[in-house]
Amino acid sequence: MLDRTQAPAAQPLAHFTLPTAHSFSLANQLKVRYKSHQAQPAIQLLLVFEAGRTRAYQRGQAELYVQLLMEGTQKMSAEAFAQALADLGTYLDVNASDTQVIFSLTTLKKFLQPSLELLLQLIEVPLLEEETLLMLKNIQIQNLKVQQEKTAFVANRIYRKTIFGQDSPFAQFAEIEDVEKITTQDLKQYHQAYIAGKPFSIFMAGDIEQNELEIVNQYLGHLKVENQDIEPPSIENYENSESSRFYFKKKEALQTSIRIGRRCIDKTHPDYVALRILIGLLGGYFGSRLMQNLREEKGLTYGVHAQINNIRGNTFFTIQTDVKKEQQEQAVSEIYKEIERLKQEKVPITELDLFRNYLIGSFLGVLATPFQIMQQIKVLYDENLPLDYYDNFIQKIKSTTPDELQKVAQEHLVALQEVLVG
Repeated sequence: MLDRTQAPAAQPLAHFTLPTAHSFSLANQLKVRYKSHQAQPAIQLLLVFEAGRTRAYQRGQAELYVQLLMEGTQKMSAEAFAQALADLGTYLDVNASDTQVIFSLTTLKKFLQPSLELLLQLIEVPLLEEETLLMLKNIQIQNLKVQQEKTAFVANRIYRKTIFGQDSPFAQFAEIEDVEKITTQDLKQYHQAYIAGKPFSIFMAGDIEQNELEIVNQYLGHLKVENQDIEPPSIENYENSESSRFYFKKKEALQTSIRIGRRCIDKTHPDYVALRILIGLLGGYFGSRLMQNLREEKGLTYGVHAQINNIRGNTFFTIQTDVKKEQQEQAVSEIYKEIERLKQEKVPITELDLFRNYLIGSFLGVLATPFQIMQQIKVLYDENLPLDYYDNFIQKIKSTTPDELQKVAQEHLVALQEVLVG
């Protein structure tokens, strides 16, 4: 009889290799990187432009551009365009990150051709209509008014400015007056500057055979593309060398949003995996030290989280939580108490093994589909990492010792920046 009161023993991962992507050049020399998997007759296609918020010459421009882009083309109204996608069962979206504008298309294999026809309309003949822009601006302004009353929203913005610097492209956020100034001519200029005729990367995954590559070449290979690469934006290496605190008071707020962290080493640094483990042990999962302390023992918060973020090699970690205003100093004190423990005491091997299994399992969990695998392959190219990076990443997780963790904590969990809003 199976004893269901006992958890099954964890089985260590013997070996891991991230599947490699094939490469294919279109007629216009654009590069397609693809991973074929015939289990289901579906295909995902990503067109990645070096654009995004950091290239906009107006705050809020990139966000409004991608919203307006989906509101019809010069050939089809917004309603007709949406209905055409629905008839095909195709998902098409455009998203702006800090450094990229990504066109994402997911469709059945048999509908790849008509889906690409619709995608091309967004690139070649977008409508970018004034009347629709006014509607979208009103919506965004109302959303901003609501968000600006939330301590977490304000804290996230101030924290970016604190760790990157006030003038950094990564710390520029649209205010209401910025949104009000944007015109359709501004968005058309953005399209011409960073999308129309500009080179882009292509990533594909799914049921891909020679015929699908030929279809992609037929529709994307004919595009006239400038014979030059758009370099990622140059970001000044701003970093505070000493601890600091910024406290923004909101009298009406019932809680305080806390953000603590700093700029840190990137994925190419030999200490990165150990730091990733430390941040995870600190607040990266439900059984973390901060969750046990602030939530389970002290009852200070519903949740506290710590994570490392990377924006094209600009890496930072953040500890974040929301607490009652009168308990903010106690919460900050307990956070630093847990950080100091990592510096002064070696992590018990049982705790380390538990989190190791969680971290490896979580990573493998985001590789369940060909689409997810391609997303990780895209990260390798975005961040200029070696193609065997994730293979070594798993091995490094398994080999990191408590001594290494303590040393990395002493070297990298220092000079932290604090932002409190409440």
